[in-house]
Amino acid sequence: MAFASIIFEDPKTGLMKEAPVGFSWCVFFFGFIASMFRGDWKWSNIISSI
Repeated sequence: MAFASIIFEDPKTGLMKEAPVGFSWCVFFFGFIASMFRGDWKWSNIISSI
């Protein structure tokens, strides 16, 4: 559960997105499978190589 969040803003379009920051219990228990499920292939490869 994230207790804080960061708001990103695209300077070209002004589109804003809120992203949670904190410890991921899902990744703690399931490892790289959680990032594969989300489609985040970059972090899936990084976590699986550790």
